[in-house]
Amino acid sequence: MSGPAYARSRTRFYVQGGGVLAGGKTVGSFSTQFFALDLTKPWSVYSPTWIELSSEGPSATQHNSVISLDGKHILASGTMSTFGFLYNIENDTWVPSTVIVPEPSRPGIMPVQNMDTGLVYFAGGYGGMTDTTMPIYNFTTDSLMP
Repeated sequence: MSGPAYARSRTRFYVQGGGVLAGGKTVGSFSTQFFALDLTKPWSVYSPTWIELSSEGPSATQHNSVISLDGKHILASGTMSTFGFLYNIENDTWVPSTVIVPEPSRPGIMPVQNMDTGLVYFAGGYGGMTDTTMPIYNFTTDSLMP
């Protein structure tokens, strides 16, 4: 796999999507697979305790993810036709974010979360992107701040 999104909570390490590599290039369609590694239990490096989660999420590679401060949701975004997808950890379900942006596919964009407010700042990106703004995402309202 190449370019999956990953995020870490206090108890789990999440990995979602990615592309299949063959000959050093991504081939075929992107994966929607989604797994979590339970960090609360000891495991052997030869047999880690991966948990398979809902694969109804985004089919993407070179995207990113970030967890809400309350630990209830994950936002995956970056290289999709929409701003992103929200994963509900309790219900094991994905829904598209309601956020609409002029240029949703921003490969290489990186989220940084303010641990006091929970706001997520997105910076960077590459691949012909002309937007130099820094969107600020609010998990509580599923919206971007002006």
